[in-house]
Amino acid sequence: MAISMRIVILVLGLAPMLRAQGECSDSALPLSARKYIDRSLPNRKSSVVVFVIRFSDFGCEPCLNSFLDLCDSLRARKVRKGRGRVEIFFTRDDTPEAYQETTMRQWLRGNGVEFPAHIIPRQYLEGGRFDHSLVYLLSRRGKVGCCGLIPLPRRLQEAILGP
Repeated sequence: MAISMRIVILVLGLAPMLRAQGECSDSALPLSARKYIDRSLPNRKSSVVVFVIRFSDFGCEPCLNSFLDLCDSLRARKVRKGRGRVEIFFTRDDTPEAYQETTMRQWLRGNGVEFPAHIIPRQYLEGGRFDHSLVYLLSRRGKVGCCGLIPLPRRLQEAILGP
């Protein structure tokens, strides 16, 4: 019954209602952007937690808090277990690139986020359905594992953090 209900909701074009559950699939990000990210992270020996951020989404307090909480947990896991590569990709905005890069790095530093950050060029997001910040687990072979829209429900945070 639950599966058929989801199909009906998707067919009716009400997919945003599912966003409340926080789940997404690897199709939430255009293939060209996924390939760009994959090429930007060579020599992976383990999985990588990848954030794809639209800075404008962080006017939403629950989104910002969810991102910062997960970053804190990922940093603690790295200190405690010695593992946990994290990369942050910001979508290119309309400001001059140097300004965006400076602002992005200052914002991350000001919020205590110490993970590497990059900017996805605009052409990799065109023609896709990317419309919300997300986080996913990228295997060392380039497969997308767990994927969630920010703000993440607790169960998706736990899945990303792993054992």
